[in-house]
Amino acid sequence: MKKKYYENSTLSSVNKKRKINYRPFLWSGVAIIIGAACISLLYFLIYGGFFEIKKIEVVGSKLLSEEEVVRLITPQVIPSYPWRALWAPRNMLFWQFAKINTIARSAVPIFENIAVKLDWINRIVRIEVKERSFFGVWCGVVSGSTTPTTNGATPLGGASGEKCFAFDEEGVMFGRAPLAEGSLLLKMHSLNSSPTLVGGQILPRSEWVQNIFKTISVIKSAGENISNIIIKEYALEEWEADLAGGSRLLFSLNFTPQNLKGLIQNLDKKFDITKLDYIDFRVENRIFYK
Repeated sequence: MKKKYYENSTLSSVNKKRKINYRPFLWSGVAIIIGAACISLLYFLIYGGFFEIKKIEVVGSKLLSEEEVVRLITPQVIPSYPWRALWAPRNMLFWQFAKINTIARSAVPIFENIAVKLDWINRIVRIEVKERSFFGVWCGVVSGSTTPTTNGATPLGGASGEKCFAFDEEGVMFGRAPLAEGSLLLKMHSLNSSPTLVGGQILPRSEWVQNIFKTISVIKSAGENISNIIIKEYALEEWEADLAGGSRLLFSLNFTPQNLKGLIQNLDKKFDITKLDYIDFRVENRIFYK
């Protein structure tokens, strides 16, 4: 007669409960090891001397020292890549992939262009800058400052509240400037209260700037010297060029007169331009003078 065996369900369940799952502990250990490795690597990248810069070279700056250039540029590198703030400016990784050209105009307006080149072998950072070239002086009242007047117009000649800025051939203001006198330097006075300061253009529309600069070039090629330029109220869209001889040339901001050089030379042959009060070119294909 065969023996019958009966399984003790209670004992079986107890044995199953005693079995321990080691997988969570294993993965936790792996995670701790990987985390420790990442922290060690990050510490090495931040504080290790392997990526420390040996030398920073600045090329092309005549107005500012090397220290001043680095001090101006450094804060502008971090906003595009906030994580770069983990590294000190003396770390090669701080300058890696630095896109400074996109911020040079607004943040560091004295420079027309900035390029950062890295020499990883010798751990040298080379900063190449191109300074803006002086073209003229813009003077006007900046928004927030008021200037008392007797006839509603903004007074010229450095009156109270008026500020002057140097600008380049693109019409970008890149630094404060003293009030210039004489006809050797191009001077521009604006009768408009302007919010634009360093880093902005002298006029709100780029096509206006181009038309004025093109007209100035033609006037000079015709043999005339300009002592002053006045930008009228923007609503009028007009400007005038005061010649060194005393005459005024009136123009529209929206266009450059055709054959302006020939017109000026012909008028100079028929009349003594210096004896005329003004010559009006504000209407296309029309000339008025007095």
